[in-house]
Parts: sequence; C-alpha cells; structure tokens
Amino acid sequence: MVGFADGFKTGFGLMEGVKDRELKEKRLEADMTYRAESDAATAEYRADDLRIKGERQKSDASLAKLRAGTAAVQANTAATNAEAALVNANTAASKQADLTNPESIQYKKGESEIAENEAQTEKYSAEAQTLQNQQNRFNAALNVSQLYELSLNSDGMYDSKQLERIEQMYQDNKGSGFFNLGTLASDVHQRGTQEISGYMADVAAGLDPVMSDSVARAFTTQLAIDSSAAVGRQVDQTFVNAPEGWKGRGYQVKSQGLFDARMSGTEGNLNGELFVEIENKNDPDDVQFYFPPLTSSRSFVDSKPLDIKMQDIDKPLAGSAYLIQQVGPEIKPAVKQARIKAKFGDDKGDNGVDKFESRVAAILESNRKAIQNGSNTNSLIGGGAEFAELTRQQQLSEPEMAKMKRRIEEQILFGAREEPTQTRARKWLSETYSLLESAPTPNDKGTLGSLIDKDQWSPQLISALAPYYDKDDDDKVVITDPVALTAELVRKGYL
Repeated sequence: MVGFADGFKTGFGLMEGVKDRELKEKRLEADMTYRAESDAATAEYRADDLRIKGERQKSDASLAKLRAGTAAVQANTAATNAEAALVNANTAASKQADLTNPESIQYKKGESEIAENEAQTEKYSAEAQTLQNQQNRFNAALNVSQLYELSLNSDGMYDSKQLERIEQMYQDNKGSGFFNLGTLASDVHQRGTQEISGYMADVAAGLDPVMSDSVARAFTTQLAIDSSAAVGRQVDQTFVNAPEGWKGRGYQVKSQGLFDARMSGTEGNLNGELFVEIENKNDPDDVQFYFPPLTSSRSFVDSKPLDIKMQDIDKPLAGSAYLIQQVGPEIKPAVKQARIKAKFGDDKGDNGVDKFESRVAAILESNRKAIQNGSNTNSLIGGGAEFAELTRQQQLSEPEMAKMKRRIEEQILFGAREEPTQTRARKWLSETYSLLESAPTPNDKGTLGSLIDKDQWSPQLISALAPYYDKDDDDKVVITDPVALTAELVRKGYL
C-alpha cells in the first residue's frame, strides 16, 4: 500500500515537472523575444553609429578647414603686427632722435614746455616769497610797536622776563630792514637819515651827486633792501644770481645791500646793483662777495632788474626816518639792557653790566695804545675813516675817545660798524682783482690779465672767477679747479 509520504512526493514531483516545463517554455519565448529585439536594436545602433561617425568625419573635416583658415588669419595678423611694431619702433626712434636734435620741432616744443614750467615755478616761488616777506614785516612791525609801548610805560628798568622777551624780539627782527632793533637803536643809522636828506637835497638841486657808501647803506636800511629771506641761507643751485663757483661749498648769506646805485632820468629813478656778502659756515674769516642786480622782489630766485622811482619812495623814506629818529631813541635803553644780559649775563641774577663794561674798557685801552703806536684806525673796533683824518693828539682827546667808546659798545651789542659793508665790498673787489689779474690761465699760457682786457673786468666777472683760485702755503696763486675754471671762461667767451 502506497503511504502518504510516498504519494505526496509523487504528486508534488509531477506538479514540479509540469511547472518546470512551463517555466522553461516561457524563458525560451522571452529569450527569443529578447534576441529578436536585441538584434533589431543592435542593427539600429549600428546604423546610428555609422551615421554619427559619418557626420563626425564631416565635422572634423570642416573643423580642420576652419582651423587652417584661422591659422592663416593668425599668420597674417602676426605679420601685420610685426610690421606695425617695426613702424612703431622706427617712429619711437625718430621721436627720440628729435628730442635731442635742436633743429627738430619736437626738441623745440620740449624746450618751450620746460622753459614754461620753469617760469611758472619761479613765478610761484617769487609770489610765495613775497607773501612770506609781507608776513615777516608785519610781525616785525608788531614787535617794534609792542616794545615802543613798553618803553614809554616803563621807568627804564626791566625785569628778567621782560629782558628775555626783548632779546627774543631782537632775534626775530633780524633781517627786517628798518624794523631791525639794532638798526633802530644804533647811532650810525641815526646819522643815515641825515645823509639821505642831504643827498636828496642835492638831487633836487640838480647837482647829480655821487652816492657814497654811507648813503648807500642808509638807503639799504630805509628801503629795507637788506631785508631778505636769503640771509642765513646756504648758497646753492636755487640762487640763480650767484656765481656757479660759490654754490654748494658751504657759504651762507651774511648780508646784502645797495651797491653802485645811481640816479637817472628826469623822474629820478634809483637803480643799480646789490652786493651779497657770503660767509663760510665752517670758517667765519672766509668772507666773499658777489654782485647780482637789484630785483623787484630782492629775491635770490629772481633776476629781473628794478628801477625805483624816487617819487614812489618819499613816503617809505619818511616812515623809516620817523622810526629811526623818533622810535629808535625811545627803545634803545631797553634793547641795550636786553643785549647786555643776553651776551654777558646769566639766569642767576647777573645782568652782565660789569662784564660788558670791562670788555669795552679793555678794547678801548687796546685802541689807545695802537693809536699811540701809529696804527691805522680803520682796522680798530670803533674806528672809522674820519679818525684817520685827525692828528694823533686829536684821536686821543677825551671827546674822540668817548665817541670811540660808544661805537665799540654798539658794534659789540648791535653789530653796527662805522665802516659800511659797501666799503668792505670795494676792498674785496680791489684785492681780488689784483690777485686774478696775475693768476695763471687753465692752459698755463699766460695770465688772466693777458687774456682779459682791463676794461672788461667787472664786479660780476671778478666774483665769477674768484672761486677757482686760492693761495698755497708759499703765497702763490694756484687754480683749485681747472675743469670748472675752463668751463667758466668758455661761458664768458674768453676761451
């Protein structure tokens, strides 16, 4: 008897067989369908692939053709650029050549623009200097006004703080013309106003008077010609009127003033030249001069000559004369006390009066002995040309010794000298001319005196050549810079 288990296996097995056949048939049908569809898809793919490859080949051919065309354009562009670069290079070279060719338009245009720029720069510098000078004069005038009020309201005695303030005013007003406190306080400038009055009276009378050095000094002061921003400055390339040889050698401007001035024309024009005194900052004994024109701004960056109409300076002269004659005597005691304390006193209560008087007495005694021994009084502190006209007995008289004492005091305190700086400038010219006339030329073929005619020697030429000569230890005149000297003589047309 067949058991349940065996029947189950047999029935299940038969069912599995049927199902397995049905599954295989379906798989076969599906496989055939897939194969048919796959073959169709493959054929379509291959057709599309062939089409795409064909189109790509056409595109590659077009692209190659386009690239070839682009390469040709680029080659032409490169050639054009090369030609343009060559043209530009030739143009640039031509322009560069024109810039250095004095006959070319470009060169002349460049020079014109440079000259215009330099003129503008000089104009602005001169205007700025004029404004600064005006401000300086205002400040200086204010100092004088305040000191005058202080003097009028005092009993002639000043405390230390007041003296220090007055000394500061003195220093601030240096180089301010007739507002200079030393100028207002010194006797030599008091006499200057009288000298100008006498000179102007002679001019009005048609006498054509020669302007003496003392009158030139008085005009320098009262027209504020000595008031300049150049004082104290080092002489360098900005000083357009200074000789080349003095520039950049450590010289600084010590003073300036009217030199060789003269009256001309029916309206009485005052014109002339300036002297400029320069001092080596490393050697105070090394003092030189040069002689620029009197300019409208009296500036070291200006070279335009100035004619001063006398009718235009009547009021300024009257104003300066009033200051010197009326204000000067009032402020002199205060300025004198301040200067004595500053130069000989200290901050511990010593007003310096005893030391100052001892110093003056020692110089006076030395002068007395020198006069007794027959020395030249022009070289003495407090001396002057008028002393030389007196006999020795007259020079040693009490009135003359008292006059010399006052002059010693003023020279020590205010720097006021009897001998005008104009006179020292003339001495420098005379001595320097004598040295140069016998000096060798740079080619050693003679002397400057044989090279330059006597009537061609001027203050300007002397001061232009002087920087290139000196004396050696044997007192022989030697050339210090042959190359620069040669260049200077070439500029002047002598070589």
